[in-house]
Amino acid sequence: MRLVTSEFFANGELEEHRTRYGDRFDLDTISGRSSEQIVNNILAKAKDKETKTIALVPNDLSAEQLERLTRVGIRFVRVNIAELQKAKANKDTDREKFQIDTYAMMLLLRRIDNSITADSSLYRLLSFYLKSHFALADKIAIDDYIMAIVTNDVAKLIKGYLSYRPVRQYETPDYNKVAVTLISA
Repeated sequence: MRLVTSEFFANGELEEHRTRYGDRFDLDTISGRSSEQIVNNILAKAKDKETKTIALVPNDLSAEQLERLTRVGIRFVRVNIAELQKAKANKDTDREKFQIDTYAMMLLLRRIDNSITADSSLYRLLSFYLKSHFALADKIAIDDYIMAIVTNDVAKLIKGYLSYRPVRQYETPDYNKVAVTLISA
């Protein structure tokens, strides 16, 4: 199950994406008036599917709230909500590319486990997405961040959040084919 914050979609996009990608994962939105409500809504929607769930959550959730998710097996990706709202309000045409990249990354993040090795294709692809779409604070290394995902180390995971714009070094003509290929596989 893939749960994404309601700010991720504009009018009608959720239903369109459910139709287009529904055979690959169960897509739903989360929202709430408070951080606590958001966490409670995630837990309710993921009931009995916790270990198969990944949630795109606002970057202002506290470590304690995120630990509630990881304790039951839910993985999360923090996202800068202000960037999402700005892109939605400006009707940014690159939003769909960002959404597809986000889905691809969520598939990868839910797939990795403690048997992953740095030389595996899954690890390298996840590393690519983290380097190109994440803002990482406190100079945390990509390898450390990936291990934090595997071990649900919230203290390290809060050092990174999904950024709306890819890093420039990855903007090549074939860049946007990566997520499409992954999702269609």
